[in-house]
Amino acid sequence: MKQNHKKTKLEKELHLMQSSKKELIKALVEVKSKREDLALTIDTILFDNIVMLDKIFKNFAQLDKLQVQLS
Repeated sequence: MKQNHKKTKLEKELHLMQSSKKELIKALVEVKSKREDLALTIDTILFDNIVMLDKIFKNFAQLDKLQVQLS
């Protein structure tokens, strides 16, 4: 009887551990997904900023050329 009770108790503990493990894995997958989304958003923002800066520098160069032509 005692052995059966110990076995049942251990099985309950194992079930709780497995449940905790599933919740942890689910949370980790969610965090990983959010991190990937964030990384893609940051990458897009940085790319757009690089393109904008390139355009700004080209505009300044064009202004310099216009100034030289007017001089």
